[in-house]
Amino acid sequence: GEHTETGFPLLANDPHLSVQLPAIWYENGLHCFPKYRDCNLDVVGFSFAGSPYIVIGHNSDIAWGFTNMGPDVQDLFIEKTNPSNPNQYEVDGEWLEMDRVTEIIEVAGQEPVVIEVRSTKHGPIVSDRSYPINLNPEDGESSFADEAKLSLPNNFSVSLSWPALMPGTTFVGIRDFNYASNWDEFREASRLFDVPAQNLLYADVDGNIAYQSPGKLPIRAERQLGDFPIEGWLSENDWRGFVPFEDLPYTFNPTKGYIITANQSVHPEQPWPNYYARGYRAEAIERVIEQYIQNKISVDDMEAMQINNYDFSAAYILPYVFNNVYIDSQVLTLMKEWSISETKYEMNIDSVGASAWAVFYKTLASQTFEELVVEDNAGNEISLQPGNSDSTAEVFRVMLKDPNHILWDDVNTPNKENLTDILERSLSLSDGYIVDIFGTDKSSDWTWGKIHTITYPTNFLGEAGISILTSLVNIGPVEAGGSSFSINSTDWGFGDDFTIGSYPSMRMVIDLGNFDNSRTVLPSGQSGHATSKYYDDQVDSWISNTMYPLYFGREIIELSQKNVMYLRP
Repeated sequence: GEHTETGFPLLANDPHLSVQLPAIWYENGLHCFPKYRDCNLDVVGFSFAGSPYIVIGHNSDIAWGFTNMGPDVQDLFIEKTNPSNPNQYEVDGEWLEMDRVTEIIEVAGQEPVVIEVRSTKHGPIVSDRSYPINLNPEDGESSFADEAKLSLPNNFSVSLSWPALMPGTTFVGIRDFNYASNWDEFREASRLFDVPAQNLLYADVDGNIAYQSPGKLPIRAERQLGDFPIEGWLSENDWRGFVPFEDLPYTFNPTKGYIITANQSVHPEQPWPNYYARGYRAEAIERVIEQYIQNKISVDDMEAMQINNYDFSAAYILPYVFNNVYIDSQVLTLMKEWSISETKYEMNIDSVGASAWAVFYKTLASQTFEELVVEDNAGNEISLQPGNSDSTAEVFRVMLKDPNHILWDDVNTPNKENLTDILERSLSLSDGYIVDIFGTDKSSDWTWGKIHTITYPTNFLGEAGISILTSLVNIGPVEAGGSSFSINSTDWGFGDDFTIGSYPSMRMVIDLGNFDNSRTVLPSGQSGHATSKYYDDQVDSWISNTMYPLYFGREIIELSQKNVMYLRP
């Protein structure tokens, strides 16, 4: 709390997940009244439908939040099967029996679906279905064996090792978060959090802040990185167990006085295979915090920070563009004006420069990487064109320093292109694309929110393809600001458009000095019923990040209540 107005910690959290409706999080509180030995819950926050406890939130002593750590914890194993008995698999020259379980799936109005699930010591056989691994293709299809650039046995199956498929204690850990009253108790509860591996943020009323990474991270055999299927018939290739909890990253009251986790690497040497972000959002958070701590940080500051739209990919790449092109371009002019404005590199909903940057950046990626195509053994083309990630931005940062990098050359032309050639070609194409995208050559109409929209689809009816149903249950499209790399992370890809695929699935700021001063907002609403006024009443508030109180005390809750429902046994 040394950097805050209240002198107590502030904890902000906004886990990024795929867009969905209803919202994945359900806001609730669990309060024993009166509290006594056998009923001492006093906690508020967010849970999943059906979850018995608060998953993210706070009790009267501590607060906690999550972001995804992103380690690679899945491996495919090639199982050599017995040609005389497909339910046996080989390990070190011996045939072992697979475990076999019959699953019966009841289907309304139809006969039950009966499937057999077979498993080896590595995990369930995932090649028994036609998806995702197809061993029995129909006419015109290619099989896994045809496509794989691997030496495969004549008879084989493919199994999946994944800690999430093993018995675990994650919800026991979540239960214990609800009851924890200090860092030691919270850390012990973290020890039980098996999957998925997360970044846990912690703060308490005594002024402490901390971080813990929990989860089962496999220790792979020597020379096994998890990037290719593994020969399962050799036990020397098996996992060696899991990284001990004591070796997982954590920190307690760091000297900086704040902790940032935005899916970036959490270990200086990154010893485990990991799909971590390269740190652009973490840099954006640090940039804002360092501005705020020149004075004291308030709850208002934390709320504003969660919708900050500064994009480091533009900040890093555009200076190279400006220094290496020599043509007239409307998109270039808009980006230059944006880069010297008061809102430079901010992907704001009303920004024309943000639109120009997004159209140019996607075009540049296409012109640079579209030729990166390989073939599998069956002759199917596989595009290696990267997506809109900060890893791609990092590749560009390396390439932009070398005007004659091999990837600037377009192999489809007889000439040898360089950096300037590809940048100028991309700008010229972008000038035409942006007019087509917006349907007008009036640049003042090219605001980012018009193409960067979010549509909330329900999981069933909203994807039925029946317009009368989708119009009733879906929400949107709604204009939004942000980008893949801003703190307000509204992810868009290099596909057909700039629509949002993932988003902050809720936003929360906890004030450890006054819990009733905490705030939150959901992206859609609390209710899953399409006809309820609470189905979509938070959409506009989420877009603008106008949070509402996350009350904790019984007195203020009762004073603020609008409706009461009693459930009696």
